[in-house]
Amino acid sequence: MKNVLVLGATGNVAQYFIDSFANVAPNDMQLTLWARNSRRLPRSQHEAYQVYEGDMYDATTLVPAIADADIIGSSPMPTYAQALIDAINMSGRTIDRVIWLGAGGMMGETIGGEGRIARSMPGYFNQQLRGGEMLMGADFDTTIVSPVMFHGGPAGKPIIFDSHETTPAQTVSRETIALVYLEALLQDKWRNQMITVGDRK
Repeated sequence: MKNVLVLGATGNVAQYFIDSFANVAPNDMQLTLWARNSRRLPRSQHEAYQVYEGDMYDATTLVPAIADADIIGSSPMPTYAQALIDAINMSGRTIDRVIWLGAGGMMGETIGGEGRIARSMPGYFNQQLRGGEMLMGADFDTTIVSPVMFHGGPAGKPIIFDSHETTPAQTVSRETIALVYLEALLQDKWRNQMITVGDRK
């Protein structure tokens, strides 16, 4: 049984992912949830899954959850990335894969309004890129899923490009990103790749 650890489980993308996973859950996979404030998780998720709580900046609080994990899905920032790498090393666990939420534009791959946003906030996007590069250089397989700017609408057909290529996508639904996470997980796609995802041009 593979154990998929969802870090930042109270986040919007994570919640879409958890709900989508529950609808198609294979017999050989289970979820474990980790949150900074687990009280924000729905009661139904507390009843259905093992839940951990801790500080994403503190590697020691991640170790108990990682000790039984095979695949980890998480959120951005280099401080979190370093804490995750440290926690994996401290746990002694061999992690098969990390699926990480990046930021569309951190590779300079976006155009139009999305590209202007990325160019106007170089510090933020450079931090996102450093976090992704730290994980890509680690001893486990990594997939970086970078959404372009979020819109508040429903999921659409994903527009997926390698993050080293220019993407025409301008916005994306959080639900679409969650479904791409699920596709990466269940179909074992995009290992050791950085992809940028949108659903509207």
